[in-house]
Order: sequence, then structure tokens, then C-alpha cells
Amino acid sequence: MKSLPGSHGLFFIFALCLGLPGVARGAWLTFDHPDGTVVPANTPRVAVVQDQAAVLRLNAKGEVVFARDGSEQVLAAPRAQHGRISLPALQADASGTHVFWRTKLGARIEGLGKPGDKFVYVRSSQDGGKTFGPARQLSSGDGAFEPKAAGNGDGAVYAVWVDERHGPYHVFLNASRDAGRSWQAQDTKLDVLPPGRGGAFDPALLAAGEQVWVAWTQGARAGETAPLSNVEKSKARRAGPAPDGGKNFALVVRRSADRARTWEPPVTAAYLRHQPGSTTLVRAKEKLFLFWYDVDGIQAMTSSDDGRTWMRVENLPVLPDIASLSVAADAHSGGLVLAYTHFPQDSRPALYAMASADGKKFDSPKHLPDKPAHSTTSLFPEIVFGPAGNVLVMWQDSRYIRSTVCARLSEDGGRSWAKTDRCLEEQPGKYPAYFPRGAVDGQGRFHAVWVRYTSDRFQKSQVVQADIDRAVLLKPDSGGKPDRGRLEARAAGFWKTRTAGDWLKSYDYFDPFYRAQVRREAYVGTQGTVKYHDFKIEQVDIAGSVAQVRVHYSMEIPELDLQGKIHNVPKRDEVTVQEWIWIDDDWHLAFKDLMNQTFFRY
Repeated sequence: MKSLPGSHGLFFIFALCLGLPGVARGAWLTFDHPDGTVVPANTPRVAVVQDQAAVLRLNAKGEVVFARDGSEQVLAAPRAQHGRISLPALQADASGTHVFWRTKLGARIEGLGKPGDKFVYVRSSQDGGKTFGPARQLSSGDGAFEPKAAGNGDGAVYAVWVDERHGPYHVFLNASRDAGRSWQAQDTKLDVLPPGRGGAFDPALLAAGEQVWVAWTQGARAGETAPLSNVEKSKARRAGPAPDGGKNFALVVRRSADRARTWEPPVTAAYLRHQPGSTTLVRAKEKLFLFWYDVDGIQAMTSSDDGRTWMRVENLPVLPDIASLSVAADAHSGGLVLAYTHFPQDSRPALYAMASADGKKFDSPKHLPDKPAHSTTSLFPEIVFGPAGNVLVMWQDSRYIRSTVCARLSEDGGRSWAKTDRCLEEQPGKYPAYFPRGAVDGQGRFHAVWVRYTSDRFQKSQVVQADIDRAVLLKPDSGGKPDRGRLEARAAGFWKTRTAGDWLKSYDYFDPFYRAQVRREAYVGTQGTVKYHDFKIEQVDIAGSVAQVRVHYSMEIPELDLQGKIHNVPKRDEVTVQEWIWIDDDWHLAFKDLMNQTFFRY
């Protein structure tokens, strides 16, 4: 094993529906974050270390930073690492705190590698994150991707990743049995596919006692080189079943009973026609569960003999168009909660939760956002179990047009939920906010982090850390609705600027996403060809934070030069239906181009 000296995609969908005021919190902190596109794998992590919330993030310089108790430590810096750092991971338990990341070399480094080589590193602490040991290279090859980590709470900690050192993907693991003081000198290749004929990817990791399990996806036939691209997936669906019955993928599980010293042969838990997503391993009451989703819906297998044999879990949603899935188990009761986003065609994605006391029979799905199904976009659920059977689900929600972070609490392990959900930003809808992560301490206090942009140009971002007041989550909310009278006044005001030819004032009525991209002068320069006369607002329909306003107006084009020929359009009546959105505590006209497209999606 190599050591280094101690050193240091944006996915957004906008949706409908009015939300609730921000939740009162005990602590509220913000940190810097790299500018530009934010993807889930590079977002901050939160964990509880010695009963205090600790946050791991990349800062604006691209450094790995660990923050706890009002202090920050830079654990990895691009210059000292000789390349670009990404994919931070945090694992913390009673025995130690471990920070993982990946470095992609930017130059040839003697004894290390060439530009483009990728390595997984770790730094560990045994004193609650006060001090960290040196950076250690965990991957023995040069093609590592995102590290995932787990520990048993008694000194055993593991990291697993996909690696392309042999060309095709393979799954590798490294382990420490002394709380991160030392690691294996050589990583372990877990799949048994030949090095030049790989295709193992998407690992999931679980540890308990002396045991550790790793699950991954691979091609069901020898030489398979999955994962498939989106184009390949589409072709496979059109082509129908493969000649061998359509089993294109295999979900494989491998177990060690001695803290990763030795490994039992891999076991195929399931053969699948379609590529699975969100593969998750959980353990509840001595049983293992393997969850995933594909184009046929949510699926799961369970094992009662530590992963040697597997049986299918019934009573799960058999429906297409699942967009995201999260699963968690209560360490005390063994109950399970799963949350998933259903994204049917031509409709907005809606978030549901299901609970089970034994992992066999699940309650019927419950719509988590406190709104009618499909009236708000709800993505990336995060489930956090508390010590007393309570459970919090957070998600990314676009009821305020700009994405925000919302949550809902259950006091009985997910069997029932608080009367209302709550949005967690101080001023929901003021900033676009994404990718919530959560943790809970021994007192049952929930902690959360997420990323938000500070403008509608999506260039500058920051990390938010919040302590969530659990009592407030249970209180009913008295939030109001967007004001109809205000909408009628705003729509009339806009049309008055049109009839007056005051294009400078017309610009102020448009949505902030358009105004963030197009200067006032540029907009004014496109106006003036059409002369507007009188108008009448005929109908107003409000659905959440989006409204349709039907307007009858008269217009003419006195003179228009088209390729040297003068044309005119006599005065005539027209009818238009305009879309208005409630954002920044007011109604704004959604600007649409000639293709009827807005400057944002919602």
C-alpha cells in the first residue's frame, strides 16, 4: 500500500405546487463549494461524530474539507494530490471516522502514474475527527471510480469501488481491521470475471459484526461488458428477450465471515432482463435484503442464511417509470422503509413511501409530499431512522418552482406520517437547493446538508448544514396560497405596459430565470414592431404556483419591412393564454420563445 504525506451534471427539474414556510432550526451554517455543475456524487456528506454533526465536502478550491464543532480541516488538496479530487465519502462510527475520495492525476508522477490515472484514498481518525492520519492509497490499480464505505462499529471498515485498470469494469475492495490505522497492502478483486472480460459495476456494501457483504451487477453471460449506454438499453428493449430467455444481467453477492480476510464464492441472487438501478443492501433482524429497481418496477430479494441463498420479496410496486429509490432499516425493530419516485410519462414525478415491520409485507404506498400526487416534482429521497422508531424522509422538491429541500416525519417507523410536510430552507424558493443528506444523533436530533445555488444562473453554489427541530416537523402548518387578486393585478399591469409601449417596464414582469440570462436592453431591442391597443383579462386558472391567464387584446403592425418590402397588419383582435408562476413571493410571467419553450423546466 502506498502512502502520501499528510495533505489535503446538474440535475434539476422544476415543478408545481405551493409549499410551506421554512422550519425553525437550532443551528444553521453555510460553507463554500466548487462553482459550476453539481452532481450527486460530489455533494456533501453528514455524519454524527461523538454526538456532534460533522460535514464532509469539497470546497471552492476543490479540497476535501472536514468540518465539526466550528472548526475545519483540509484533508486533501489538488496540488498535494497531483490532480483533481472528487467523489468524497464519509464513514463514521464509535471506532473511527474515515474520509475517502478519488484523485485523477493531472501529470505524470514518478512511482505513481500518468495523467488520467485514478486512485482511491483515505484518511482516518480515532479521536472523533480532531486529528487524522496520513493519506493512504487504497486502490492498487489506476482506474478507480467512486468509493463507497461501511463499518461494523468495532474497528472494521471497508471501501469498495469499480475499477477499470484491466479495461472492462471490475469490483475491488480494501479493508482495515484496526479503525483505519492500517489497511490491506493489496486491494481485493471481488468479482471472478477474467481481467480482460469484465463487466461488474454498481457495488453495494454492508458490514455487521465479523461479516461483510458486497453486491454488484454484471452481465449474465461470460464476456458481458455491461453497463449498457442509454442507446443500448433502448435497443435492447425494442429487440425484446435475448435468445436465452432475456436474462441479460445478474445481481451477485459475495460474503466474508472474517472481516475480509477470506471470501466465500460469489452467489447469484437474481437474474434480470433489465439493468438494475439503486442497488441497496440492508440488514434487519438477522435477515439480508437486496433492493433495486428497473423498468418493471421495484424488486427485492431476501436471505435468512447470511446471503448463501436468496428468495424474492413479494408485494412490491410492479410499475414502470421509477426514477429513484432509497431504502433504510431500523437497527432496533428491524422494520424497513423504502421511498421511491414514480415518474410516469407526461406527468410530474411523485414521491411515495412504504413501510414493513418484517420486510415481507409492505404497507400500501403513501404520498409523502403534502400535496396531491403529481402536483410537485419530488426526487432523491433520503431516509434517516432515529433511535426511537421515528424516521425522517427528505427529498428534493420543486413546489416553489426553484428546487428546494422538504421533509416529512413518522413517529412509528413509517406506518403513518405527520399531517404535513415541511420545507427546510430558511426561505424556501429563494435559492435552488438540491441533493439532501441526513444523519441522526443519539438524542434523536436530525441533521441535514444540501447544496444550493445563490443565483438563477447556476454558477455559484454553497453547502447548507441544518439541525432540524423535530418538534416543529409535527406541528400543523398554516401556510397560505398564492394570491388571486395579486395575479389579476400583475397580469393587468403587464398589459398596461404593452399598450403604453413601455418595454422597459414589461421586462420587469418576466420570470427571474429569463431575466438572469437576458439583459433588459436586449429584450427592449426586440420590441416595438407590434402596437397593442386595449385588452381584457377573460379567465384566470390557478393550480398551485402556476396559473393560466386568458387575455383578449387588439393589436396591429403599422409597418414591417420584410426583405425590402413594406407590409402592414391592420388592427385586429387576438386571444392568448399566458402562463404565470408564483416565485419570490409574487407572480411572474413565464417567458416563452418562438418554440413555446421557457428558460427553465418545471
